[in-house]
Amino acid sequence: ENFADLWWGLAVGLSLLGSSLLAPTVGIIADKTGKHKNMFLLFTLFTIISISFLYFSGPGTILLAFILFVIANICYEIAIILYDSLLYEVAPPKWLCRVSSISWGFGYFGGVLALILLKPLYDDPALYKFIFPAVGLFFLFFSLPALLFIKKDTNVLSISKSVKINSIWAQMKKAFLQNKDIMGYISAYALLYSVWLTVFVFLPSYAKTTIGIEMNDLSGILIGMYTLSFFAAIFWGWLSDIWNKKGVIIYIIMIWVLAILLLVFGNSNIFVLTSFILISLVLSATPGVARAWLSEIIPDKNEAEFFGYVSIFETLADFIGPILFGIISVITLNQSFAMLSLVLWLIIACTILIRHK
Repeated sequence: ENFADLWWGLAVGLSLLGSSLLAPTVGIIADKTGKHKNMFLLFTLFTIISISFLYFSGPGTILLAFILFVIANICYEIAIILYDSLLYEVAPPKWLCRVSSISWGFGYFGGVLALILLKPLYDDPALYKFIFPAVGLFFLFFSLPALLFIKKDTNVLSISKSVKINSIWAQMKKAFLQNKDIMGYISAYALLYSVWLTVFVFLPSYAKTTIGIEMNDLSGILIGMYTLSFFAAIFWGWLSDIWNKKGVIIYIIMIWVLAILLLVFGNSNIFVLTSFILISLVLSATPGVARAWLSEIIPDKNEAEFFGYVSIFETLADFIGPILFGIISVITLNQSFAMLSLVLWLIIACTILIRHK
């Protein structure tokens, strides 16, 4: 089980590294050509295909599963930066945090729906493999609103006419030198996202291995957590739009620290339950509010480019986060020590945000 953590951490970390190397270039190309929607849909399609092909994985095919997952996650992460860059086009400024947080909340609602609809498949070992194409179809279905309702790309230019490799590198250098305050915020955002991702990836394993929760019970707990997360996202989005986004994010970090400490040191079911509730309260709000604040401070017409830089900073933290979790779990033979390491990321992120202008 501990080596499974290491394989899982490597797959997540390496896929994030790959996406971060491609994301800034893809973002600059999208900004310069105006093909945000088209490129978003293309990478979404690649994600769906890779997920569906996991049907062909199984015992003895760990390398195939590893490669397909890495490809799927790279395409997904790039699709996400293009999706994030469209936020200002679909949401008015006064609703920015609400739309961002609710969109993350709907993601968890989709997760709940998938768990319910696919339960007959993951309960039956003979049908388990069909989960992957089913998830692919699920993903495709919920991508249709983006295809139908997001406005068409305008002022589209060909890549050959608008983008040159030298200009891409020059623009990256200029962005880092002239936007140091924004880059500081992005680094805090990345650390916070790393905690969110690591908990999201490893919480089911932690609950099963360390706490001893059975898989059938765990499914019900996750459904409850995702449902609560959806409604919490509405509250945090509303609060951020009418109050102070920086203050909201700092409160969210404090809740994360408390939740992790309760999860690690709690010696009764009430502490574990409280931890799960606290995690649910901030699960959607963490990326939702942080993304909306970032959308506000990014220079106009450079949204995809800067969300590409977000991917670089995320990867520096996320590549270390899941892999470090796996390594600590293997070395100590104790997932609790691995979970506790996330508090350090939260403290660093909070310190950066407090100093942010």
